[in-house]
Amino acid sequence: MRKQLQKFIQNESHIIAQPSSEPGFVNFKIESLHCTVGLNRQHMQSLHLKITPMQDSKDLWSGEELQILEKFFDTRVAAPPFRPNSLLSFCSILNVPINVLKHFIRIMRLDLMPALCQQQQLKWTVQFCLRTPPSTPIIPVGTAGVLLSRTKILFFLQITRIGNMHYNAAGAPNAAGANSEP
Repeated sequence: MRKQLQKFIQNESHIIAQPSSEPGFVNFKIESLHCTVGLNRQHMQSLHLKITPMQDSKDLWSGEELQILEKFFDTRVAAPPFRPNSLLSFCSILNVPINVLKHFIRIMRLDLMPALCQQQQLKWTVQFCLRTPPSTPIIPVGTAGVLLSRTKILFFLQITRIGNMHYNAAGAPNAAGANSEP
């Protein structure tokens, strides 16, 4: 997985590889962040991402935003089953401008902490799809779920309704357990 990350870093335009002083670690930087990827020291079975802001952009990033990126990498990208296309999607996410990356981090926060949706009384939960789901006929299933072009970004979300809402024959919502007949 580490070697695949090195290949992806070489192919991305805004991700710059940095020399590493420690063996087994991959260092790279993006517009305002320095990232280090290495084996998780707790169990040595998956990769761990450590992000630090650059000196000139420390005021752009909160500690919570960086922790969310790290946790998302640890739980959704580098967790088994390992999928190279999930890693490619994450590299694509890092390859976007800062303002777009901050929006992606907000989506990741809702994905990693679904209880926030209920606390904020949202009607939907969101899950970031790093690989394309089977319901997309435009792209083969399992390919990278974040695609960038010059002016457009295509990404996939799975949005799920919170609670047990049932619909009657006319399509109107009924409360859970209510009689669905007119």
